[in-house]
Amino acid sequence: MKNTIKLSVKPDLSEITDECEKLETALTHAGIGTSPAMKVRYIAHEFFVNVVRHGKMDKEADNITAEIDIYNNRIELHFVDSGREWLPDQEVLRQPCHYNSDDELYAPSGKGLRLIGAMCRTYSMFRDNGRNYTSISVELK
Repeated sequence: MKNTIKLSVKPDLSEITDECEKLETALTHAGIGTSPAMKVRYIAHEFFVNVVRHGKMDKEADNITAEIDIYNNRIELHFVDSGREWLPDQEVLRQPCHYNSDDELYAPSGKGLRLIGAMCRTYSMFRDNGRNYTSISVELK
């Protein structure tokens, strides 16, 4: 059985944290455990921030939409945004979270995508007609 939570988030960094907190609350109300709900909240937060920062979306742009589908054994997050195309490097997504130097450890970017990659089962992204479509699947354990 599938249950869906729909979100429409303004591309405004000051509002993302509150929207992700609401998502976590909705997930727990839907019967999802605390740990997977927090994992999904973190993934959604990191994704929204990356879209605003790297997709160069501003407050006047279209909202970022998300549909979160809850199944018995997984949660699928489907995002649509109108920011510029930015395709995360699949190698970065699948690299373990270890660093070869202090420069890498304290670099200003790249860690969020590595953490998303470590927490998700699948990650796919494509662009069509000026919009980015991203799907992330998280196993419920």
